Parts: sequence; C-alpha cells; structure tokens
Amino acid sequence: MKKLAYTFLLTLTFTIISFGQENNPYNQRGIDLANTYKILIEDIRNGKIKSVDQETLDYYTLKTPIKTKVSLESVTDIISQLNGQKPEEKLKNLSLSNYSKEILLKVGENKTELIKLVDQVKASKINPEEKEFLLTTLAFTYNRGNNDGFWGALAGAGIGYLICNVPCSVVGAVIGAVWGEIGK
Repeated sequence: MKKLAYTFLLTLTFTIISFGQENNPYNQRGIDLANTYKILIEDIRNGKIKSVDQETLDYYTLKTPIKTKVSLESVTDIISQLNGQKPEEKLKNLSLSNYSKEILLKVGENKTELIKLVDQVKASKINPEEKEFLLTTLAFTYNRGNNDGFWGALAGAGIGYLICNVPCSVVGAVIGAVWGEIGK
C-alpha cells in the first residue's frame, strides 16, 4: 500500500512539474532553480555549507542543476547587498527599470496570477535580456511557490541582474531565497 501511495505521489508530482508554466519559455530553468534551492537549503541545514568560497562555489556548480558560472566576487556581492534591509524594501530600492520593478512587486504582492504576468512580459517591448531575467524569475517563483524566502528570491534576482545581468540574476534568485528563508 505504501508503494502504491508513493508511486501515485511521484506520478502526480511529475505531472504537475511537466505541465508547469507552459506559457513560459524558461519554465525548465525555473524548475532547475527550485531544485538547486532545495539542495542548498538542505545542505545548509545539515551543516554541509559553512562558508562561501571558490571551492564551495565550484562544488555546487557541479552538484546542482543550475550550471550558471558566476564569479565568487559576484556571489559575495549579492550576499552583501541582501544584508541590512528587509527583502521587500531592498527590491523597492533597486535601480531596476520601472517595468521590471513593477512586475516583481506584483509577484511579491500576489496581485496578478503568474501565468498572466508571463504573457504580459512576453508581449512587452523590453530588451531581450530584461525579458529573460523577468521570465526566469517568474518561472522560479512559479515552481518554488510562496514561502518565507519568497521576497528574498525576488530581491536576490534583481540584485544579481544589476551585477551581471541574467547569469547573476539566476544565482541571485537562489541566494535570495535561501537568505530569505534561513535568516537575514
């Protein structure tokens, strides 16, 4: 009976993930980010991550589904910028475009369904890199769900985008989610 229930649960989970956010071309990246987050949060809670150094960064670049390479300097810059303010306030104070900030704040405030926001971003006239940043952040948000690290993920993605565009926004979203959940 346990095996049957477990099989059903796995099938249901796979089905939900498979259909995910069908209208978002970066949905798989969002799934990969959510899985990377799960690995990192578990390893932090189990005491496997004690510091952020090049060796740790290299290890998790290989261990996690996200293969985005960013410098250690960029990672530590994201972490240092997250400190000192509530993530909601940090997001509001970032020098992102008004459009990007508006979309991320709508996500944070749950004012619009994520699927509708994806369609809105896809139809926008913003530059392709900003569009990729927003769609990736929406995919991560959709696949991760709303919990304690939610605002941190949005702020981290925004901070990362300002540091080195899409590659740092991907890493920043995960760092921000971890930071938002474990403690600022």
